[in-house]
Amino acid sequence: MYAKALRCVAIIVSCNGSDENAKKAIKGTLRENGKLILNLSNRDLSNMLEYELNGNLASEYLYNVLDEMLIELEK
Repeated sequence: MYAKALRCVAIIVSCNGSDENAKKAIKGTLRENGKLILNLSNRDLSNMLEYELNGNLASEYLYNVLDEMLIELEK
């Protein structure tokens, strides 16, 4: 994730999502370095498919995940 190469965003897909320590590390990376890491689980991918099947965009789901993470960052 090199800023000079315009790589400040990473999307990680894991089976069960992130645990509490991973969430703390993700928030710390965003605060200190300005690098955004989205950790998606299998459930998130399933929800994205449901969004598409219901006529919505999967990007809306990703936006909601990002919005929730940014709101939690302030706490």
